[in-house]
Parts: sequence; C-alpha cells; structure tokens
Amino acid sequence: MTGWNLNLKNMALSRYQGYNFNSLATLDGITLGASQDGIFVLGGLTDNGAPIECSFETAANDYSTTGLKNISDIYVTLGCAHTDATAPIRLKVVTDEGLVQICYATEAVYQGSTESPLSSTGGGEGLYKARVKLSRGVVGRYWGIAVENLKGAFINVLGITPVFALLRRSWRQGQPAPTKQ
Repeated sequence: MTGWNLNLKNMALSRYQGYNFNSLATLDGITLGASQDGIFVLGGLTDNGAPIECSFETAANDYSTTGLKNISDIYVTLGCAHTDATAPIRLKVVTDEGLVQICYATEAVYQGSTESPLSSTGGGEGLYKARVKLSRGVVGRYWGIAVENLKGAFINVLGITPVFALLRRSWRQGQPAPTKQ
C-alpha cells in the first residue's frame, strides 16, 4: 500500500510505501499511521532493525537560462547528527535530453555547527558540504536531481547547489542536443 502526504507550507509531496496503513497523519511533528491493528508512530533510524532507504527528487530546472548547459559539480549541504565526515549519498542526474548519470559524493568537508531544533542532544548539528563530480559531456537545458541515502544512513539535506557552464551552442525546440563522440 502507498500513502501520500502533502506539506501545505511548501506543497511538497511525500510518498510512503510498504505500509499497511489506511491513513497517515502528522501531529505535533510526529508522523502516525493507522490500520486495523492500531495507531503506530513512524520514526526512528531503523525499520524494526533494517536500514531505512529514502530518496527525493527535485523538479526539472533550467536555472533561469534557456541555453544548453553542463553541470560539472553538485555541492550538497548536509546537516549530520554525527561527526562522520563521509557523505552517505548517491545522486541520480537526469537531463531533458534523457541522459542519466549516477554518481557518488567524493568528499565531505566540515563547515561548522549550527543550533538545530532537529538535534536530539540539544546541541548543534555538524554542517558538511559534500562534493559530487559529474562526467563531462552530459548536457541539457533542464536538469533534475534525485538524492538517495546509502545503506540506510541518516541524511538531512539542507541545500543542493549545482555548478554549471552555459554552452555556446543553442537549444532549438524539437531538436536533440548534440553530444560529444
């Protein structure tokens, strides 16, 4: 069974799969699922001891430019509740040209700490900036980015910043983008 949750503040849609619930609700920041067997709190770092997989996808974006572009790097700002400087994320990048690339963070650099209401210890979270390097030759006008955790790792994505270069060749409606051979 699949359940859907709409955040009315930012209109973000969340999908919950694999639950036998007939309804979902969030009350005072706690997500609840209801079934014939009762009401259950959806929380914790594991699902009955198993790692929890999570992912989200951005909408396709042209970054306010109509031309073709190449993204060389994507910087992902992570709020980590632990001090591990690894970046437990995988990115899937999709262009309007149908090109797909799957890549991993190559480094994560500590950026300092911040007070966060999400921190269970009452202190600040560590901020890390993870760098994800993309291969050359992938071009498109519109880019979509999907982020997944690895092995059920806890992730708190605070920002995604692509570094792109505009290409000199122009994009024409109905014409595929030229690719390097």
